[in-house]
Amino acid sequence: MLTQGGNGCPESAEYALDRHLTLSVKFNSLIEMSPGYVFAEEDLPYGANELNSFTISLGRRVFFEDIVMIDEGIWDLSMLGRELMSVDALQQNALGGKTWRSSPIDSVILKKNGIYCKLKGLESNIDAGPHVIPEGMVRDFSENRVDCRSLDYYDHEIVIKTHELTRFIQSLDDEKPDDLKGEPSTSTKELNSHIIFARGLMEMAGIDPAKKGYTTAIKVAIETNGLSMSENTIRKMCKQVREATC
Repeated sequence: MLTQGGNGCPESAEYALDRHLTLSVKFNSLIEMSPGYVFAEEDLPYGANELNSFTISLGRRVFFEDIVMIDEGIWDLSMLGRELMSVDALQQNALGGKTWRSSPIDSVILKKNGIYCKLKGLESNIDAGPHVIPEGMVRDFSENRVDCRSLDYYDHEIVIKTHELTRFIQSLDDEKPDDLKGEPSTSTKELNSHIIFARGLMEMAGIDPAKKGYTTAIKVAIETNGLSMSENTIRKMCKQVREATC
């Protein structure tokens, strides 16, 4: 798992905004959330409306229950709600620019193992953060819970899961460079950018593509996630990553 340190990694934020890479959030304490489940539009539960269900693809919506639950750990950013604005801020802050993106859903929407969640917080403290819920604390439900407007309500870190890094590196093999001589084509430039980005992620993870033994380790990680790649291809990709220059 890679942690976005310092001012963050603008390249990873850009790839996340373009839906090429999934970023995750690691919460450093318990969180409050309402679970959400995906339904075909014709199968939505009774009581579903525009406030508690949202379209995620053609003919499919995610419906959020009214209950508030406690959870913890790592969740993926769905990029459906205001977490998209947090990633845009991560990128723009690192580049010295101004945030400009808005989200179609005015809530923080996360996902894990096929389940979605809306991040919830105390109405009286919703604009304050970071909020910490100590383990074993008895929650006072006399106060209303509302949708969080930002990830910053809870102490957290933006991370990249190791298997997501592996998937991203494998996807580079699907990009074929242009054989034409002269000025590189757009596809070639994009492939070079991907390789340079992969090198940066591997350095953050402490992976040395030149070190013996990593070929087998990367192959096992790929197969663990239901994918496949030959060791020869992995060696070729690692060679490209080693030789990449900014």
